[in-house]
Parts: sequence; structure tokens; C-alpha cells
Amino acid sequence: MLINFKYICLLTILISCFSNTLWGRTRIRTGHQDQDLYARVKHYVYQIKTATDAKSSKASYGTGFVVDKNGLVITNYHVVADALQDEDKNFKIFLVDGDKSIPARIVNISVIHDLALLKVKKKFKNALSISKKPPTQGETIYSIGLPKDLKMSIVKGIYNGVIKSSLYEQILMSSPINSGMSGGPTLNSNVQVVGINVSILLNSQNISFAIPAAHAGKLVKEYLKKGDPDLKNNVDKIIEAQLHNVEKNLMVDMKKNPGDNFTIGNWTFAPPSKSLKCWSQNIKHDKKTYEVTNQTCFLQDGSYVSDSIYSGSYEVQYRIVKNISRNSIQFFNLLRTLYNKGHAFSNAYLKYYDNELISKYDCNEKIVVNKHDIPIKINYCVNGFIKYSKLYRLYVKGVTILNRNDALIFNAKLDGFSKKSMIDFLKYQLSKIKLKNKK
Repeated sequence: MLINFKYICLLTILISCFSNTLWGRTRIRTGHQDQDLYARVKHYVYQIKTATDAKSSKASYGTGFVVDKNGLVITNYHVVADALQDEDKNFKIFLVDGDKSIPARIVNISVIHDLALLKVKKKFKNALSISKKPPTQGETIYSIGLPKDLKMSIVKGIYNGVIKSSLYEQILMSSPINSGMSGGPTLNSNVQVVGINVSILLNSQNISFAIPAAHAGKLVKEYLKKGDPDLKNNVDKIIEAQLHNVEKNLMVDMKKNPGDNFTIGNWTFAPPSKSLKCWSQNIKHDKKTYEVTNQTCFLQDGSYVSDSIYSGSYEVQYRIVKNISRNSIQFFNLLRTLYNKGHAFSNAYLKYYDNELISKYDCNEKIVVNKHDIPIKINYCVNGFIKYSKLYRLYVKGVTILNRNDALIFNAKLDGFSKKSMIDFLKYQLSKIKLKNKK
């Protein structure tokens, strides 16, 4: 069948023109959509600052957004933490509305999810609504905030789903947000809040995080149900109760891994929780006289309390040291060096020695024998959170050697655990240590 060449050319031109028209309209429509979204939200997004008074310089700042037209605003807890934690400087919280700084007070908080619900004496025309469902993977999202104390900005990004580390949930975004945008909303194309901007990944390209909006919605519902609480006089009790809830859940999470004990070389030890991020490293001495294999596991997030205090987090490191050609004295000297350098042990305590929020540390050492008859020398130091008297930091390291060729060095750091949980943690970890060929 023959087709006239002129008609083919004409058809090609028409398709090309029609296609270009469609693409042009799509580009214009997208641009209008972004402008429309910005116009619709800019009256409900504000800078939040802490300062000694309305006219003073900022001690901290971030972004907040209206979730109820009767004066309820969501932001990050870390944006306003100075007003709760630094009592001597008497910081207050303000919502910045043009040239005005309107006093705000915290009426609900979640240190676990780094959120604070504020109340201001201002009636808004409307509020941003919280989406009832998360975006789909790869969906375009829009983060709003005031970066670097400049002016309100909108940043387009990609939703990459929720990552979970124990109790901590965060949205992974491909989005170039900046400091100052913390506490601002991340929206879907329907102008519904799907997340609250919280942080960026340092030394990365456009990797940022947001708190799932459902957690903010829960804070609002709790406040509307219970009414105006006396949060100012009870905030320390509320925070401490939340932190205890975290450490209890971490202890359950640590023990629920159904897998067998982890094995490196001739040693076995506790399997890491699936909530932990683990890295392994193998180091051989230049002259091949010994070999060290490290496994370091840590929780990727924690509960922000203040600049000096993070709670609800821990890390564990096992170092297997194998002797290849050293005599006993040389091997013991090597272990002493590795043990003393491990985990930056002494420096960690000195960092918090004179901190007003952290007590003086108390250190001790002992030898314990676990249920497999493995003797373990441990050194440990404990200091406490002054405001939260039943929560502590623990730094511990241990070493065991049953023959001249194999040794195990154990390091751990716990933030925000009760004494009972710290003891249970150590018993669990040390009870799992065993030399494979030891009966």
C-alpha cells in the first residue's frame, strides 16, 4: 500500500506542533501550580523565635505553621527548647508576624518526634490541613520555611518514603532545605501537610528529613481533647515520662531479634537489633603480626532535649583481636593500647564534666564472669541528667582473653537510660559473649 509522502510530512508537522503546544501548557500549568501553592500557604507560615523579649536578638529561630485558626501553631521542639531548658536566661517564644513579635507558649510537646504545639493570641483566617495519608513514592512535595533568617521560601523535592529507627520515624526527602526551615510544613500538591521539616544530612547533596504529619496531628488532637494544660510547671515531668517510654521500648527492641548470636572469628556475641545501623571493618597490621575486626552498631537517631542532651539512643562496638605472630607480652601490650584508645573513652567524660545540665561522672571497674564462664574486665562511667534525675549516661568498655591468640574488646555508650535498664543492657550484652571452642 502506497502513502503520499506529502501527507506524511504534513501529519508529522501537525503532531509536532500539537505536542509542543501540550508540553508548553504543561510547563505553564506547573509553574502556575507552584505559584498558587505559595500564595495559598504564605499567610499560614511564620518565623518562630526565642528571645528574652520581643525586641531582643534571637537566641534561636525556625519556622512554624498554623494548624488551627484559633491560634495553634506547630514547630519543632528543638526550635523552642531554649525557652524550656535555659531557665537562667528567661527566654520566651514569639511568632513573628511582619514587624510584630507575638508571644507564644507551648501547650503540647513530643521530644520523641521533635515537635511542639504553640498557642498564640491571634485569630487566623484559616489553617493548613494535615493529610490523612502519606504521598506515594516519588511524588513531588513542597517544603516551606525561612532559610538562614532570610525570607519565606518554597523548595520543591521528592518524597522517598518513611525510614524508621525504633520509635523514631522520619520522611526521607530529596530536597535542599536549609537551617531556619526547621518546623515548617512539607506539603503535597493538594496543599495538605504531609511532614514537618526537621533536619538535613550533613556533607550530603539534597538529603533532608521531615517528621510524618500524623505525629503533629496527634499533638493537636490531644490538646483539643484535654484542654489547656499547666505545661509550664509540669514540662520536666512530661519530658521525663516521654524519655522513659523511649528507653523502655529500646530495651524491648534490643532483645526481640530472633536471630542467632553474631559470630566474628572464634567469638560470638549478641545479635544487633534490626533498628541499629551496623558497620564492619577489618584491619591488618602492616607486618601482619595481628588482625582486628570491628563491628560497630548504633541507633541513627535520638530524642533532642537540649544542645547538651540527647536521650534514647545507644551504640555498641565489638572488636575481635587475633594474634598472628606476637609473643604473649607483645600481644598483651597491644591489647592494652587498643583498650585504652577504644571509643574515645576518657575524652567523652571530660566533655560533660562542668555542664550545668549533666552531673559529675562516677567511674569504676570490676571483673565479671558471665554464664559461659568468660571472665570480663569492665570499666564504666556514669553521669546523670540533673533535671531528669532517673535518667543517666553510661560509658562502658570491657576486655576478655582466654588464650594468647584471641581477645574481644567491648565498648558501649547509652544516653538516657534508667539504672535498671543500664544493668539489664549490660547483662544481656555480656551474657552473649562466648568463645566458640570453649565448652
